[in-house]
Amino acid sequence: TTREELFDYRALILGSVEASSFSPDQIRMIADFVDRRGGSLLVLGGPSSLAEGGFGATALAPVLPVQLEDPSEAQSADFWATMRLSPTRSGSLHPALRLGDAPGSDVDGEATAAATASARDSTTLLTSWENLPPLTSLNLLGETRPGATVLLEGDVQEVFGTRARPGFAQSRPPVFAFQRYGAGIAAVLGVHDTWLWQMHHEISLEDQTHERFWQQVLRWLVQEVPQPLYAGAANTRVAPAEPVELVARVSSEEYLPVNDARVVARVTDPFGAEQEIPLTWNLDRDGEYRGSFVPSADGPYDVDIEALDGDRELSAPTLHIEAGVLDEELRSGAMRGSLLRRVASETGGNFHTLDDLDRLPEALRYTERGTVVQEERDLWDLPLFFFLLFGLLSAEWIIRRRGGLV
Repeated sequence: TTREELFDYRALILGSVEASSFSPDQIRMIADFVDRRGGSLLVLGGPSSLAEGGFGATALAPVLPVQLEDPSEAQSADFWATMRLSPTRSGSLHPALRLGDAPGSDVDGEATAAATASARDSTTLLTSWENLPPLTSLNLLGETRPGATVLLEGDVQEVFGTRARPGFAQSRPPVFAFQRYGAGIAAVLGVHDTWLWQMHHEISLEDQTHERFWQQVLRWLVQEVPQPLYAGAANTRVAPAEPVELVARVSSEEYLPVNDARVVARVTDPFGAEQEIPLTWNLDRDGEYRGSFVPSADGPYDVDIEALDGDRELSAPTLHIEAGVLDEELRSGAMRGSLLRRVASETGGNFHTLDDLDRLPEALRYTERGTVVQEERDLWDLPLFFFLLFGLLSAEWIIRRRGGLV
């Protein structure tokens, strides 16, 4: 009944429930749950879901990745379609839809084969997409929105009812799609009987496809949902004497930025000593706090960031920082500005970013350092010398002819 109560959750799944089951304010709360809180919403298909459930004229319609029909049109005629599901190119790469074993590393073939065999034994008889039985859609989904990604599409087998559009049986309609909306994700799974992947007579009782699918979908929905306190570091691996930049973002119970919180970082060094570092509000961004520390010795550092917002005490997972001589160029392609500036200073060079890239040609032109390149060419490749030599020989011949030497 309140946003604070709803925002405690990270994901929300709506089944076959009509829009009239919610008050208009609750519908707006669900939209805010995705937009402002950054939560994940999954709407399942069914006879009382999506447009058929009257959501086409509510505040939730623009949140969803597919366009919904007008409620009067959606409820004026029936629709029923059976279709086999298959992943799109994006879906085949998406972690939520990987039904088989994850590919192993090629570094150690024997170890990879053993790990794969072990994984296969623990999740027996995982069925591929093409062998799964067809499912039923009672919802005629509209076109996907420009920013949406389709993960599963349907291969239509049969269509019943009077609402099927012309050519629908030959199309491949979207079945599972999602889009980023505000700070969160909204997804639609437009079928209502995925339980057939477990209960169909062609599926073995030991088959784990149904379980694997829903476990991965639920994990995907909740894994990147923000919490009231976010803590992070610009670099988790730093060179000796290189500062570690810490950042924290604090949100209220309604996930609005908080600018008057007390935020501290407790840093534990490799020897167990602890120091407290206050993080100050970044004036350029609401709710963001920054601070830094310089590792005093090589080794692992644990950073615990806590925030006090009135009587609310917030904490974030521990950050692990590694200080020492690094082979960072082999691990990451990110630019390390402080190191490049130091190299430029010690070698007499210049450091440029994209903001002052227009100064680079001038700096190269007047640099005091450079590389001399020697290039050798035949005289015949230089027309000026060729004509000069030809002229000298001709002049010599003319002088000898006039002197009677020819």
